[in-house]
Amino acid sequence: TLDADGSTDYTLYVATDGYYSVGIDKWYSSNGSAEADFLSPAPQYIYAGEDVSPVDVDMTLTAADKFITGSVVNEDGTAIASAWISVSPDHTKSDSWFWAGASTNKDGEFTVPVAPGNYIVNAYVLGIYSNTNIAVSVPEEGDNNPVSADFVIKQPDISVTGQISDGTNPIEYASVSCWQAEGGWSSAWAMT
Repeated sequence: TLDADGSTDYTLYVATDGYYSVGIDKWYSSNGSAEADFLSPAPQYIYAGEDVSPVDVDMTLTAADKFITGSVVNEDGTAIASAWISVSPDHTKSDSWFWAGASTNKDGEFTVPVAPGNYIVNAYVLGIYSNTNIAVSVPEEGDNNPVSADFVIKQPDISVTGQISDGTNPIEYASVSCWQAEGGWSSAWAMT
């Protein structure tokens, strides 16, 4: 609820006593872009129960007035539209917490609003494994380092294929994921 003084109040009702993580997420539109340009604070872990209620959890947003830009192309240099870009703090250089993201446009380009800081940028392409990431430093003033986070996605030679059904009928729009069990984290996902 937006109050007359510009502040907002909220109330969450929980069913049982216990520990909860309370945080803020951005609202994302159907095209994957953020509706608001802010960074969420780290979630707060609290205990809520009949003997401790209400629990006050105030949160402050940080303006995302800087940008990380870049592109996603395949090995031939062809733009990849609708690649998902995720941006999170580089936890080796920062204790801040949030994530932001965007989808590439038809030209394979993206822009993600952030605040000054150090970030890890990842690119994900539907159905193609990728564990590539780029560290980007966003200063208070001047150019980012690197200036642009540009990804070249190579389609691997190894594939996993199959069909999704209920035993009789094909199932549309099922999300299929594949996680590497040995040798480090990697993944791929696809939609039927």
